[in-house]
Amino acid sequence: MGFNTITTIQEGAVLKATINDGDINVLNWKMMSDLNELLDQIKDDSTIKVLVFYSSIKEFFIAHLDLMPRSESTLPEMHPDYPTLGYFFGLMYKLSVLPIATIAVMNGRCRGGGNDLAMECDMRFGTKDNTILMAPEVVVGLFSAGGGGRRMVEVMGTGKAYEFLYSGTDVDAVTAEKCGWINQAFDNEEDMTKHVDKLSNRIGKFNLSALNATKACIRSIGRPLEGFEVDFKAFVELIKRPEVGQRIGEALTVVKGGTYCEEELNLGESLMPQFFSKSSS
Repeated sequence: MGFNTITTIQEGAVLKATINDGDINVLNWKMMSDLNELLDQIKDDSTIKVLVFYSSIKEFFIAHLDLMPRSESTLPEMHPDYPTLGYFFGLMYKLSVLPIATIAVMNGRCRGGGNDLAMECDMRFGTKDNTILMAPEVVVGLFSAGGGGRRMVEVMGTGKAYEFLYSGTDVDAVTAEKCGWINQAFDNEEDMTKHVDKLSNRIGKFNLSALNATKACIRSIGRPLEGFEVDFKAFVELIKRPEVGQRIGEALTVVKGGTYCEEELNLGESLMPQFFSKSSS
């Protein structure tokens, strides 16, 4: 498998996909294209039973989605497999229904579209010293529409989901574990990697048909395609609003165009002064 933003290695029935794009892993059109091709190849390969996502960048799993239009993008507006969904939204749904086990190993920051991707994986793991999660969409006038918001309700309940989706604040791994946002928070990356290796190798021993049936059973409880369609339509209406476009542009200025900087590292706090005075906080 050859990609520009992802490197892969297959160990038995486990495919390890390491994201490596720039200095913070912004989920841009190139990464989306690679992810879509990766999912297509996996879907047609019966030797792969587990997909594990890693990042090569220590402080970032996936920083966030790139919301700016890019003239160089080769992606269609709508996803070819799910023509009622925009490309990113269709990609997230495609990941959610991939008929194998999926795991996100997050030793770093995971926000916005990155959180959507992680939430569409079956399991998520992090480290106490380095993992930070965030749904920042509300800060710029949007909402978590790529499936992450709905999945957060499933794993943590409405009260906690409201708390994190309404507030758009950074959440550490210990807090995330307590509410079910991630499966487990480890003391360090080594312990996390050992656990995920053991877990994924065990899962890889079982019949693919049994794994598929298990996933289909769990998925039948929620997250239908219709839910993604509702969220996509609402997202489109919001992003058309002039003030939302302005805030997205201002947010990109704060984080220096989406590059490695203190503002990206501390996104939960760095955006607030841009839009809200201290008196209104």
